[in-house]
Amino acid sequence: ICSYCLTNFLFTPWKVVIVSLSIIISLFSLFLLLRKKSLSMNQKLGLIYSHIFFLAFPFIFYTFYKGCKALFATCNQASPILIMLILTSIVTLIMGTIIGQSLFLLRMKGRSIDIKDNLIVATIKKLAKRFNIKNPKIYFIDSAKPFAFTYLKSKIFISIGLIELLNKKEIEAVLLHEINHIQNKSSLLKFWTSFMRLLSPIAAFYSFDSHIYDEEIKADQFTIQEQRTNKHLLSAKQKIDEFYF
Repeated sequence: ICSYCLTNFLFTPWKVVIVSLSIIISLFSLFLLLRKKSLSMNQKLGLIYSHIFFLAFPFIFYTFYKGCKALFATCNQASPILIMLILTSIVTLIMGTIIGQSLFLLRMKGRSIDIKDNLIVATIKKLAKRFNIKNPKIYFIDSAKPFAFTYLKSKIFISIGLIELLNKKEIEAVLLHEINHIQNKSSLLKFWTSFMRLLSPIAAFYSFDSHIYDEEIKADQFTIQEQRTNKHLLSAKQKIDEFYF
């Protein structure tokens, strides 16, 4: 921020050690996430949180450290402005996750339509009870394109196009697939890997598609195991592929 404050910070050994450790932990967290393929979902999310936190910590620590006792007096007037910009950017990043999620939900809810006494709602309730999870909120999206996905912990979006395209057992296969994503917190992984790549200049150079692909494979295997056949899942995928391609 100013030469006095920066010099004071850099030539204070314990402060440099703290910053160095923070950067090392951040890099090590990313290394484990990229290298370890047998991690649980909670471990993956923990490593993502760790990478983001320890990457941001040095900037926050530098902003609040006590080494410059008269920060605003010894530095020029641009310093407090820069400090406020840094703090604002951090708050914006934090709030962006909440606001971004809310805006997405509002947009999707605006496209949803109300369907009462639907077979899908009854099926979801039955599956939620069967697998002892919170009953997911179902949103029927007014779109001819066939798609279904989970969002965060307990929301499933299904298009009308998907309902019209698939038969009962194929829809059940899709719902089982999404239920497994809810059980495994897969949508949280998708969100936080995207957010991490946006926030971290280091993570931006890496792809996390393999982690996402692993979750899709697990959901497919779960569906096949529960239906005791891969027939309905494969036919559902074939119909969807034929629609798009």
